[in-house]
Amino acid sequence: MTPSTVPGGTRPGGGHETVTTPDRCAAAEHGERASIRALLPPRPDSPLSLALIEIEPMGTAQLGADRSRHELAFVLEGDLTLQPSGAAHDVGPETAFLHDGVDGRLTVRAGEAGARLVVFGVSAEADEHAALGERSRSVRLDLTDAGSATGKRSFQVLLGPENGCCRATMFLGVVPPGAAPWHFHQYDEIVYTVSGGGTYHQAEGTQPTGPGSAVRITPRTVHINENGTDSDMYVLGVFTPAGSPSAAFLADDPRAGADVG
Repeated sequence: MTPSTVPGGTRPGGGHETVTTPDRCAAAEHGERASIRALLPPRPDSPLSLALIEIEPMGTAQLGADRSRHELAFVLEGDLTLQPSGAAHDVGPETAFLHDGVDGRLTVRAGEAGARLVVFGVSAEADEHAALGERSRSVRLDLTDAGSATGKRSFQVLLGPENGCCRATMFLGVVPPGAAPWHFHQYDEIVYTVSGGGTYHQAEGTQPTGPGSAVRITPRTVHINENGTDSDMYVLGVFTPAGSPSAAFLADDPRAGADVG
């Protein structure tokens, strides 16, 4: 199953592109005892893509096939050993890391329980922010000092210019029950649902969300990502140009004929 699209999905400022059943996306071999599923492949009007990599126990996958493309990864399950050209580095679940191609290919080896990770690609067409800090090898999720975003939501920036990731920002967002006001962003974004679920709304329609679903949100698309449950929803987002996840602009309900283009 290819990612589902809604009419207008490739028009800047409108439409969306989603995948709701990642297990039905075609899997291809990707290393030794590993597979990759292209959830949201690259497209001409967006520098972002999203893939799911599943590695069997003690299997390996390779990142960095395209050295011009930066890859922002988040470990969903399992333990990994990252083996660049230098020293190996171990990471656990709920950890983000950047592979920017500087050291060539990166071997990712799973432990005895196997591993699953999502990898966001960012092409060379993306604008690069000036570095605001030293590059981090990896960043573990820790929401004890989360920032605030639209509609009582909170987030932790995992990768961004502050730790040497300059083409895009990766964050983990906490979405409480309910919906934020209608809003839009100036950046190009892909959002992956880690847990929980609800409904993604925008002018051309709605799409259910749940664990493993993803949506591409083009710049200035007025939308709401509603949590339709009674517990928090956790989403992983990557957007470019890099910046703050709280940079949102309020808008009227587009279904009433508003135009923010």
